[in-house]
Amino acid sequence: MSSSGDPTQLDGQALLELQNASAAKIQRYWKALQLRRLEARESFCRTLSTLVQNVDWNCFGPDSDFLRQLLFFFNAKRGEDVDMLCKICDILLLYVRSDGDLVTLFAGGVDSSRVKSVVAFCSNGFISNYILEIASCADVLPTDILANHPGQACLLANVLETATWILSEPDFAPESRAEIIGLCTSLLDGFPKITSPIDRTYVDGTIPIDNDANYYLDVDLQRHILTLFQHLVNAAVSGILSIDFSDSAGLSSTELQFVGSISFFLHGMLHSSITDGIMTELVHTTEIVPALWNFIKSCHTNDKWQFFSKYCSQLLPDAPGWLLPLSIFCPMYSHILQFMDIVELKKSERYVSLEDLPSLVFILKEALWELLLTIPLQSSSLQTTCSPLDNKKMLTQVLKSSVMTGLCELLIQLEKWNNMDQFVPPIGFCSTKAISDEFASQALIVGTHEAEIIRLAPFLVPFDTRLEIFQIQIVFFNEHGMKEAGVDAGGIFREFMNIITQSAFSLESRLFKETADHLLYPNPESKLAHADHLQYFHFLGVLLGKAMYEGITVCLPFTIFFLRKLKQKETFFNDLFSLDPELYRTLVNLKPKNSDDLSYIYFIAPDGKELFPGGARMHVTAHNVTTYMHLVANYQLNCQNRVQTAQFVRGFQQLIPKEWTDMFNEHEFQLLISGSLSLNVEDLQLNTNYSGEYHMDHVVIVMFWNVLRKFSGRDQERFLMFVTGSARGPIRGFGTLNPKFGIKSYGDDPSRLPLASTCFNQLHLPPYQTEEQMHAKLIQALSSKSGFDLM
Repeated sequence: MSSSGDPTQLDGQALLELQNASAAKIQRYWKALQLRRLEARESFCRTLSTLVQNVDWNCFGPDSDFLRQLLFFFNAKRGEDVDMLCKICDILLLYVRSDGDLVTLFAGGVDSSRVKSVVAFCSNGFISNYILEIASCADVLPTDILANHPGQACLLANVLETATWILSEPDFAPESRAEIIGLCTSLLDGFPKITSPIDRTYVDGTIPIDNDANYYLDVDLQRHILTLFQHLVNAAVSGILSIDFSDSAGLSSTELQFVGSISFFLHGMLHSSITDGIMTELVHTTEIVPALWNFIKSCHTNDKWQFFSKYCSQLLPDAPGWLLPLSIFCPMYSHILQFMDIVELKKSERYVSLEDLPSLVFILKEALWELLLTIPLQSSSLQTTCSPLDNKKMLTQVLKSSVMTGLCELLIQLEKWNNMDQFVPPIGFCSTKAISDEFASQALIVGTHEAEIIRLAPFLVPFDTRLEIFQIQIVFFNEHGMKEAGVDAGGIFREFMNIITQSAFSLESRLFKETADHLLYPNPESKLAHADHLQYFHFLGVLLGKAMYEGITVCLPFTIFFLRKLKQKETFFNDLFSLDPELYRTLVNLKPKNSDDLSYIYFIAPDGKELFPGGARMHVTAHNVTTYMHLVANYQLNCQNRVQTAQFVRGFQQLIPKEWTDMFNEHEFQLLISGSLSLNVEDLQLNTNYSGEYHMDHVVIVMFWNVLRKFSGRDQERFLMFVTGSARGPIRGFGTLNPKFGIKSYGDDPSRLPLASTCFNQLHLPPYQTEEQMHAKLIQALSSKSGFDLM
């Protein structure tokens, strides 16, 4: 042996003897530990037996060794150990039900320092190791002690409470916080499908019993878990909001790790059956949405997404960093917008400020474009038993599809809000990458990414490109089902279509009614005017479809809510504004009132009908006023004219398939129907042909354009109707009018009225001497409808 005493200098024989001696010592200690654990288990069993027969709360006090013994010997792989733990939980449950205070029970008084020390002990690894051991032996979890108190639910509740303590204490390192949040996520992901007792209740109030039913929770237990979720999210949000997002350096690695763990937990929570109904609570009682938005904005501004991806270990390394945060933010903010009214959107700074909305739109549309171009059009299914890499691939793929859907829904909602109160130019929703000459041709090919973009997110594509695709898709079919080239509708047919639609949709027909803004919608009482009113609605739907099919614009301004129905889209509370702005504002003003102010209101519609059976006897209160508002809106928008609308839509879709109208929002759809709302004189002037003695610099022509510009909007519409057979200009401008508008010299007598050849979109204009004379003669011709010519 070396005299230096350095163990590394021992010879082989001496080193072997030292190792054997150490091994023997460890074995003796291990046997002694096992013996002590066995003794502790036997002692515990005797005490527990006494405790079950004769409850003694002192066993749980701060001076008791009872629970310390359990923690010393407990082994999750031993069924009897788990049984003992369940009996203790039953005893504690009895204590809680008798209004016991668990904090006082364990802490021994109002001082909660002992509880905090237990939490600290848990955060240092005990809870994590213990629960992971339980999770690895799920077959030993009790499932038959209380059917509606499954062991995993109780376990999850305990861990959620512990996690809330940890996140609320500033002394814990971010790594510890991330660890406990990750543990909550693991438990949530492995939770069995939960069926709500309400969903499983028969009409008579009984709950069915079946052999293969899912777990169902006790109502009180489920509410308790949802409350714990809410508390945990509040604690997590406090941690996120404490981050300085204004720092130009961006977020640190520990902050990114913490947000990453929170994001996975929130994603699992939103997709878990145990958290049904939690969305409304979270978005209104926590600051999670503004916290997420500040994080998203900071990462985008400081280019931190690539670093954040490293802390999403469950996903593929090349997954976009924004994928996980947007999977939470999109459904939550969509939920908010669905129940927010116009006034709240303008005034609300709580979620996303009006100043931030353009940035939000930009971030969302860029993310959506990337997903639409990278998600495989034909996704191959993965095997059920996968390697860790395959699991990551599957989760990443599922998350991408989920985020893509969420982005589409949120951007559609934001575009709808933008149409009501513009906060970004309409082109702001379009991607610059969709502006190319070949996009339209590729979009017509089934199975291309461009076609998927048009189908799923048409707002990313400029309106003119979508209109081109729409017009290309319109083809004629002969009696053999073969495609034929479309035939341009001449001025005579355009005028005929305009005259017949104006007559059929007039108020005198009593099939349609008009709002205060002179917008049309089906008359709920049409059957009083016509016994065959439903057949008429079907015919009118076909008539409108024919006009659009032929590219003929007709002056039929519809309400937004009816246009949504024509597109087979759902209507919501805010759509009531397009039908009855006064009723909408009245309902919105009910929100801040207290129950005393609402006591005179019952659940009846404006026409006196009950909103549901017994509604005439139920008062509106501060607690159910939101329900009342939405029931009234539903009745006005969906119930009153349901059958009329259904017949109209059925007739319309005989010529115009739903996938064609899906390319456009409601305002664009109205543009397809009616064309430009005002005459663009400059565009018409640039696309005019002259013949006879006239040319663009002729004195009569110069006078004509001056007079036309001075016409009122109504007279400009009448002029267009006079010369083209349509009161509205072409959607894509007068350059698409076929044939082009023309002005031809007409004799030499300035006392004559002008003539029009609608077949050729041509005006025959006499040589008037002054602008006043020309104005008077044109107005006389428009008013008397004289001068129509078939030349």
